[in-house]
Amino acid sequence: MASLLPSPIHLVPLAQALGITAPAVYAAITYSYNVLVLPPLLAYADDERRLAKQWLRAYQYGPVFVPPLLLTSTVTNGALAGWAFARWIAAGEYGSGVLGVGAGSGSGSGSLWALGAGIAHAAAVLAFGAIVPYTLAGMEKQINGAAKWKVQMLLAPAFSTPLTEKGRQEAKLGHADGLDEQKKWVMEEGTSPSAFKQSARRDWRVWAEGATMREIVMKWGKWNAVRVPMTILSFVTSTLGMCLSVWEAGK
Repeated sequence: MASLLPSPIHLVPLAQALGITAPAVYAAITYSYNVLVLPPLLAYADDERRLAKQWLRAYQYGPVFVPPLLLTSTVTNGALAGWAFARWIAAGEYGSGVLGVGAGSGSGSGSLWALGAGIAHAAAVLAFGAIVPYTLAGMEKQINGAAKWKVQMLLAPAFSTPLTEKGRQEAKLGHADGLDEQKKWVMEEGTSPSAFKQSARRDWRVWAEGATMREIVMKWGKWNAVRVPMTILSFVTSTLGMCLSVWEAGK
């Protein structure tokens, strides 16, 4: 079975290691936000302006590690899926029948292991890749954007335009720094999702003006937690794909 196609022997183990490690690291970091970062912030959440600054800095650190891990997992698991499907197709083309079933050859079971490995790695790509629409189309337009809107209301009221009467009163009565300091917290409207631009829908901005920063951060934690099982699933399926490839090689 293994001789049907030339094997990139030096690249496959590296791709398998990266394909497993990337989602595992992402899951660990995402989980740590909820269990290590948010509790200390919320313990002293009576100062909304301080909480706003701390949450924003923690949130804006995301783009530092998310794209590299996402790209690494997608490329490696995608390549491993393609390689496994290629072995499965080769077994069908050069063996006996579509699945390469040959009497006494073991090629049938070997090709099924390859098919399973391909499906597992493809599932890893989809599971990790699902984070992109969930984050950009979901969180950024809703809870992420709402939190950024609230941050600007609290830290840069002179440069903000509240949508509700409560928001206007809060901006008027709340403590504010000088204009130069306030400018540091201004986020312009973004045409594309960005951790450094305003992105919330109007209804979420209205909600944010009526909520406390503590309530927003707690809600953000719940939304963030959804990404943990996505990455764990990617880790598990990538590991399964590697195991199936190992079993295939022994056939």
